[in-house]
Amino acid sequence: MNEIEVKILEQSHKKLESRLKIIGAKKVFEGELYAIFYKLKNKNEILRLRKEGNKNYLTHKGNFKKGEVKSADETEIEVSDFEITKTLIDKLGYKKIKSSRKNRISYKLDNIKFEFDKLLGEESFVPEFLEIESNNISDLYKGVELLGFNKKDCTNYGGKEIIAHYLQK
Repeated sequence: MNEIEVKILEQSHKKLESRLKIIGAKKVFEGELYAIFYKLKNKNEILRLRKEGNKNYLTHKGNFKKGEVKSADETEIEVSDFEITKTLIDKLGYKKIKSSRKNRISYKLDNIKFEFDKLLGEESFVPEFLEIESNNISDLYKGVELLGFNKKDCTNYGGKEIIAHYLQK
């Protein structure tokens, strides 16, 4: 699957919740995410093990591209046991790059995801932000416009760049 996303900084779910309801978006998740990222031989790839509520996912992301939007090829499977999967990855010799925790509130409208993230722990200084994701650019920008934003409100930042942005302030 192709993942295409933009982020709009300093946006709270409380501020946009009524607008999401008006456009027909449905809340599909609210809770804490915990993720471990692993280094792969190809530097343009990552392996991520994520705990999302009571579900666990193993995701390979590769072929990262940055332009006006951030995109990547993504292959994801649900795994039954987080700790056993982590042990298997460790035994295969993959090296942990980092781990992260955040609170997420997710909404979905057709082919568009609206996800509000608030980083936790050492990264909690970063204000809540909105990620809009789809598998095609036209739907992505439809989501941006439905919430009253435009292209210039969007950034193609990844997680590291968001943190760096706020460290510079």
